[in-house]
Amino acid sequence: DNGEVTINGYNIKKGEYYIITLASEIHGYPVTEVGDNAIYFVREAAADGIVFPERIKKIGNSAVNIGYDRELETNNLKWIWLENPDIEIPVDGSPIFGERITVFGKKDSDFAKYAYKNHINYIDCETAVRYDYVIGRINDGELTITSCYDKAKSVTIPSEINGMPVTSIGQSAFYYSKKLEEIVIPDSVKSIDSLAFSSCPSLKSVYIPDSVSEIGSQ
Repeated sequence: DNGEVTINGYNIKKGEYYIITLASEIHGYPVTEVGDNAIYFVREAAADGIVFPERIKKIGNSAVNIGYDRELETNNLKWIWLENPDIEIPVDGSPIFGERITVFGKKDSDFAKYAYKNHINYIDCETAVRYDYVIGRINDGELTITSCYDKAKSVTIPSEINGMPVTSIGQSAFYYSKKLEEIVIPDSVKSIDSLAFSSCPSLKSVYIPDSVSEIGSQ
């Protein structure tokens, strides 16, 4: 429409994905909107996160509709990352239909107000970073690893991300990562908070360097 594309249907096939990044353009046309009920997670389809590129300016009612199958335990989506800080959402609707979602976006945006009102976990993207299978929180120029993608099997945490040193593993950072088998922690890390590796049934090994001087109860 007028040289721009609205995504009205997004086929998420059966299978597991770490991240789904929506296209910023299709056949040379910019993708600027995600329509009502456009992204629906069907049975046996699962992903950890969706990234909305900066070009997307507007999302419709229930633009992301998260299905849940108790038998298959596919409570699919864990987080949404909004690269456009001023993305427009429905005035009287709900851009997300689902539970237990964390949204990363601009602190004072309309989406932030919606999230606070509807008890959705909302994090200022200027204080967070994504790298490979992990998400970290920025604090005084240092990083704390706060979460891990559910479907990761082996995670090697770098000593720095975007020029900032990784100095700690946060509380419950890898909690209930059911498929995680191995974690390698860099020697830049000084502390590991409580329950960092709790309820990880497949975990076989964790490499903890000598630099770690404090470990909370696990």
